[in-house]
Amino acid sequence: MNYLIEMVNNRTYRQKIDLSFIRLTEILKLHLNLENIILNTENYKAIKKREFFRNHVKSIKFKPNFQAFGLGEYYLYIRPKDLNEIDFQLLLNNTFQSIRYPGFIDNSKSFLIKYIFPYKNFNSSYINWLTKSKKVISEYCLFFIKRIHQIFHLDFNLSSKGWDLDPNRFKTYMQKILFNPDFKDIPLTVKRYNLGDLKISNYYGPDSSYFKNLSEIYGLKSIDIKSVLGTKNYSIIEKVLNLLKNKLIFPIIKTKNLDIQNKIYIILPNIKQGLNKVIIKIFSFFNFGFIYEIEGEIYIYGFPDIVKFENGLFIKLYIPSLEISDFQRLFDKLFNFLNIKKYLILTDMVDGKNLLKNIFGDLRFFELYNPLSNLNWNDNDKIWMNHKLFNEKFEPLYPNLI
Repeated sequence: MNYLIEMVNNRTYRQKIDLSFIRLTEILKLHLNLENIILNTENYKAIKKREFFRNHVKSIKFKPNFQAFGLGEYYLYIRPKDLNEIDFQLLLNNTFQSIRYPGFIDNSKSFLIKYIFPYKNFNSSYINWLTKSKKVISEYCLFFIKRIHQIFHLDFNLSSKGWDLDPNRFKTYMQKILFNPDFKDIPLTVKRYNLGDLKISNYYGPDSSYFKNLSEIYGLKSIDIKSVLGTKNYSIIEKVLNLLKNKLIFPIIKTKNLDIQNKIYIILPNIKQGLNKVIIKIFSFFNFGFIYEIEGEIYIYGFPDIVKFENGLFIKLYIPSLEISDFQRLFDKLFNFLNIKKYLILTDMVDGKNLLKNIFGDLRFFELYNPLSNLNWNDNDKIWMNHKLFNEKFEPLYPNLI
């Protein structure tokens, strides 16, 4: 708990908060035209020198269009009954990207893990064994990302004194969308990254130049495009621009000095397709975040079957430092009204670096670790395959991390 408080205080101290309208408008323009600005090197160099860029653009990362490579970005939320029954090296496999868990004192022992795996082919052998044979999992939700909606606007929730994120105003906004057919909500610019359905014959395998380029600039996470554009690192710049021109990566601004400190995760598995539009509209009330359309499966101990679903939503909200309990109560009411019986709200999730140290002992392997390099390619069938996690005697097989 003390670690969490210290981390938040240090983060607040390091920020030089600046919410002037002119600068915020410049950030928004950069966001809306980011791809074109990056592709125009001279234009980018000029913008990079401007004060708003220096003060508010922390980095420019990117999200790969994984489906174009025959891959998927997966998340696993899991709550074991007994941590001593979990072999975290098998659970993480060798294509994990991150692990998070609640930073507050809690008995749930839940984790949120992000992976890269073959498209629609998560390596579920260990999860199935824990669930069906060992029966040591209370619940899990596994899903991959199909489509991305990025929320990034400054239309409201700001006053002359700074952020004014008001739960009562959110309640009114939510009610108008739900109950007033004549209500015309403010037209917000939500960027959509349509990854689309995978065509098996068209994806780029490990021998393609596109995959090789991606492997050099994306590993545990993406490189910072901001740090290389405008430099003499021409080889990396060429790879970035080549992938961007072909819509194989999507650049995303990471901001700073805007007093955005809290993150809320919401998982809505197995919802009606018709609810997507209204939920996206409602959560676009918030200024920064992502809404992912997802597909996957959910398991709850005591129910006989694993339930597969084709439509769900995974929401990430980035908000200022404030008391979020009032918003959580409104989220509960919203989901109950929409008859969404299974959902999950996660807050105060911290990076699992300390846990990884306990698992692996030494984290220096991260310097060479790249999940893309650990993927298993079947050259005969031209498909990605999962590593075996057990031998014929059902003894664990630990895939190499590097």
